[in-house]
Amino acid sequence: MKYIKVTNEINGSDFTFLDNGDDTIIEKLEGFEYPSVKSVVEDIPSTFGAVYVTSSFGRRRFSWAGDFVGNNPHSVRRNFGRVARQDGNLKLIEFETYDGLKLRCYADIVSILNPYTNALHRYLIEVVAPDCRFYSQEEIEVDIPYEDIYGGFDVVTNLGNELTHPVFTIHGPGNYFTIENTITGESFVIDFNLEGNGEIIIDTLNRTVTKDGVSIFAYFTGSFFGLEPDVNTISFDVGSGADVTTSLKVTYRYAYSSL
Repeated sequence: MKYIKVTNEINGSDFTFLDNGDDTIIEKLEGFEYPSVKSVVEDIPSTFGAVYVTSSFGRRRFSWAGDFVGNNPHSVRRNFGRVARQDGNLKLIEFETYDGLKLRCYADIVSILNPYTNALHRYLIEVVAPDCRFYSQEEIEVDIPYEDIYGGFDVVTNLGNELTHPVFTIHGPGNYFTIENTITGESFVIDFNLEGNGEIIIDTLNRTVTKDGVSIFAYFTGSFFGLEPDVNTISFDVGSGADVTTSLKVTYRYAYSSL
């Protein structure tokens, strides 16, 4: 890695590990190449053995190791300790690969091995991310205006190699909204009368549907679908009440399971 940056968003502190930088050296990386897979196996009563049902990605465990160096490595290791302190919240971890891919994830720092010595300061940082995917640091936005005759339609591209879950924002007015990924055939409907400049936000990762911060999940039917790797086409239809200001915004990041 060119760098690995850890940010504690609670106290606003951050620390950057550089590959052969002034204060740090990165020597060993593990778990960045592919997340672990958990097999789901069912034991059937009155039978010998078990039946394999399915498998899925589990949490991602990864780590990096190296040295704290510089004129005052003791101060460097204490600076990282301030960022890594336990406060009950996940840390933002951002990094850049050798071929220039800038990625990020949220993870819990579960172990810091950094023996106190008066010589070279070795370290090993181990983290666990509840979401197995790495995401692009860049956030992508695609605006799809609604047209009275053709509805709304646009190409949305996921340059990663894994499914990513977008946030859809419907800008009113209008009633009875249908959003579909025409590549996969997955869709959802929101049977709600949205007046004026109101907005409905559909978070497909966290499976929430809100207007002005209040849940309107009861008006939602369908699938909280994601964006497959490569090209997706999103269609946007309004049953009635739309005008020239009615639109759909798709916000997402590219997702990667392996580097």
